[in-house]
Amino acid sequence: KSKEEILEEIDQSSEIRGIFQSQPYQVSLPRKKPDIIEIKLNSIGDPTKEFNFALELLGKEVRARDVFIEGEVIDVIAVTKGKGFQGPVKRHGIRLLTRKNSKIKRAVACIGPWHPARVRYTVPRPGQLGYHQRTEYHKRIMLIGENEEEINPKGGFINYGKISGDYLLLLGSVPGPKKRLIRLRKTIRPIKNFSLKSPEITFINRESQQRK
Repeated sequence: KSKEEILEEIDQSSEIRGIFQSQPYQVSLPRKKPDIIEIKLNSIGDPTKEFNFALELLGKEVRARDVFIEGEVIDVIAVTKGKGFQGPVKRHGIRLLTRKNSKIKRAVACIGPWHPARVRYTVPRPGQLGYHQRTEYHKRIMLIGENEEEINPKGGFINYGKISGDYLLLLGSVPGPKKRLIRLRKTIRPIKNFSLKSPEITFINRESQQRK
């Protein structure tokens, strides 16, 4: 369809989404196939303006500084580290049973009453631990840099290598292991009376992390 035909079909209930891809050749990853992600454009509020904004981004590179600014808080979405199939002690943090209590120690002593004749979801049970999508809120952007020489330690980061290209410094942890794709978005839980000002970074340790 042409641009004019699409604009005629757009109304206030329309939802504009864009398909974006990563650039694995800019990072220290032994891969060539990019990650494809679909992102909803809902920051403007007008579907017609969102469609025109998406056309302006078509075929162009979107950098971190074009979306975020230093000092603001964002949300981080990623898949956590996978731990496999684990028992209730490691999965839910229950206490061990006492000695001579039963033949097992790393299990729940009672999984429920006679009725209701089922095991409720609140009872700690073994199962999958980790490898779930999680969202962490209010991660403050400390720095948005473009010169990788200011951040790379001697020998590179452990299990990752050296950063090449744009980078972000966040205050706090990020879910998932190294080399895993993460998504950043504007926070959906604004902080009241939050002062948006660029943080002052006085020192960045660039010593080797190899401990040799």
